[in-house]
Amino acid sequence: MKITAGQSVRSALSLTIVDPTGNLRPTADGPLSPYGSEIELRGGSAQGTVPLGWYRIGSADPTEGYRVYESPIDGAVTYVSTGVTVTLSGSDRAEKVRLDLLVNGEQPSKPTVLAEIARLLQGVVPWQAPSIADKSLTATAVTYDSDRLKACTDLAALLACDLIFTPTGAATLVRKVPPLVSVWDLPRGSSSVIGSIQTSMSSDDVHNAVFAKATSTDFAGNVTPLIGKAYDRTAGIAWGGPFGRVPLVIDADLATTQADVDKAAADELAMEQRSRWLIVTVQCVCNFALEVGDVVSIPMPKRRVLGQVTSADWPLTQGPMTITVAVDPFVWENAQ
Repeated sequence: MKITAGQSVRSALSLTIVDPTGNLRPTADGPLSPYGSEIELRGGSAQGTVPLGWYRIGSADPTEGYRVYESPIDGAVTYVSTGVTVTLSGSDRAEKVRLDLLVNGEQPSKPTVLAEIARLLQGVVPWQAPSIADKSLTATAVTYDSDRLKACTDLAALLACDLIFTPTGAATLVRKVPPLVSVWDLPRGSSSVIGSIQTSMSSDDVHNAVFAKATSTDFAGNVTPLIGKAYDRTAGIAWGGPFGRVPLVIDADLATTQADVDKAAADELAMEQRSRWLIVTVQCVCNFALEVGDVVSIPMPKRRVLGQVTSADWPLTQGPMTITVAVDPFVWENAQ
């Protein structure tokens, strides 16, 4: 099971089930059918388990085995099943939201962002309201396209959040760039092994400003263009410095005020800056409570280093997990 930040459907499942009876061979209306069936994953030990998530089955590929039995009485040949091995792939419930299209050119009809997300998800997936400050929403300002998932993620972006699914299968929001406060201190010693460090000094896809564009429409139908700007002042890459002026222009589709586009630009710049951090791969003891986007502390020779988890690969059998963590390169260099 792997979860990766920055994707609309973040969590992917690959699972192999060995059934010696052959009873779990997938059928169109069976429990392993790829036509709407879901599977709940739990992890843990004999002492107890915790939920890992609900996954919509996307494909089910069975491999069946048989042995030949010849009757000693009449010589009749019978094929006897030796079981079936089923390879499943799936994704979290975001895929269900994505497939449930908006077909009527809908507009926001609730007064706040969280209430509107709850409306869009009603009857599709469970919704768990987050403990995040809400904001008002101008109902007539935008019209959604057909993608329900994009509508929800665009609304979440107004609160500087990502839409994720909890281990119990409910949709909720988490902050895109959380404060650097550790939720888990990785253990020292052989329990936490740093596998690799990936860094890039390429100027490709690097920007030192973000311009967020939108429009505001009043009740008389008058359209006002809006643009929010955020500039990088980091030494070496600062706007107007040796690197030049290299803006990233984004469409803030659901922004309706100047404050909205200003915040959208600032939030995107913060993610742009964090994307330049080192990516450290760590193999460590399995922690099923960890979420992608959480901040952890990595033990280093001089001190612990804080970083944000960008992906996590959990085993479904006993063994270590592998995570990638984005770390500020300056802090990393000074901790070794």
